[in-house]
Amino acid sequence: MKDALKALIDTAKAKNRDSKITTKAGMVQTISGYSVQDQQIVFGDVAVTWTDGTRIYLVVYDAIDHVVVV
Repeated sequence: MKDALKALIDTAKAKNRDSKITTKAGMVQTISGYSVQDQQIVFGDVAVTWTDGTRIYLVVYDAIDHVVVV
């Protein structure tokens, strides 16, 4: 999951597109492709984390239902 998610997000960022991650519980988080320089994305062993400059987000890989590039 880690490698597939990283590849998808990297592709979205290269095209200035957003990645929307939906969890099994229905939470939707967006990794913006338009403010790439403002976000520090870390792909850990069990979760992906990123920041928008003011908040830190964390999504565990096992909780991800689907990812969409918009």
